[in-house]
Amino acid sequence: MRESKDYDIFYKKITSNIREKENVGHTLFLLNKAVEFIMYFSYIMVLINVFFYERGTLNPIKKLWDSGNLKSSILTVAPFVIIPGTGFVLLTIIRKVINRKRPYETWNLDQLIKKDKKGQSMPSRHVYSAAVIAMCVLCINTVLGIICIVIAILLAVLRVVGGVHYPSDVIVGFISGIMTGLLLFIK
Repeated sequence: MRESKDYDIFYKKITSNIREKENVGHTLFLLNKAVEFIMYFSYIMVLINVFFYERGTLNPIKKLWDSGNLKSSILTVAPFVIIPGTGFVLLTIIRKVINRKRPYETWNLDQLIKKDKKGQSMPSRHVYSAAVIAMCVLCINTVLGIICIVIAILLAVLRVVGGVHYPSDVIVGFISGIMTGLLLFIK
């Protein structure tokens, strides 16, 4: 399964301007890692917020335990773990079944983010994770959620420009993450 018959030409075209910059590969790698960190940190903050938030105040663990609301807090946080986690597992299975080669395996690319992983390019799990985490944040705070969606899109662009994924890999990963995250809004 190929993205197009001239993907190498497309890749050279989208990276030609930035290739002239010094240390661009290292910079893209660091930016990719920074975006991953921001998203995973955001997810931890969502879980903490959902677990401890009660009627407008953050409760310390002891107060939560003493009030008997620990079970309620666990049930409140469960969808934020189960829904993204289930989607992640299903996405991983789909990736293994499809087992699409990565752009640098199929084409003679001078990839900007160096990776040597073989196959399992479709869909992008990194982009899926970023998108579903953005949806978790959106459940808690609209402005921060929108910012996280933009960051997830940035990650998708980085993964394509870095030569790690095809555009269709990140698009499917992003849409899968958004669709999975929409399940959090069902009451």
